[in-house]
Amino acid sequence: MAKAPEPACFRIRTLAERWDCSQAHVRNLIARGELPGFRLGKLLRVPIAGVLEYEARMAIPPEPKPEPDPRQEAAIRALRVHRMIHRLNNPRRRS
Repeated sequence: MAKAPEPACFRIRTLAERWDCSQAHVRNLIARGELPGFRLGKLLRVPIAGVLEYEARMAIPPEPKPEPDPRQEAAIRALRVHRMIHRLNNPRRRS
């Protein structure tokens, strides 16, 4: 049995469910021109290409990782060595 072809557009309700928002919010995005939409008689539809473009435009870019400070890295290594030496020189006493 063949799969039904994927629709070329979203219904307002379906898109609202996809984004977990209200249908009114989707309609407002269309009214403000932020999201493309078209009418089929009384029905309002949003093209998939427009949805994907909008989602890409609204994606939050990852925050860049700060460069490690070489002085801080050296201090961390020194502290680890100090702790290791302390553990070797002072073994835990068992009761």
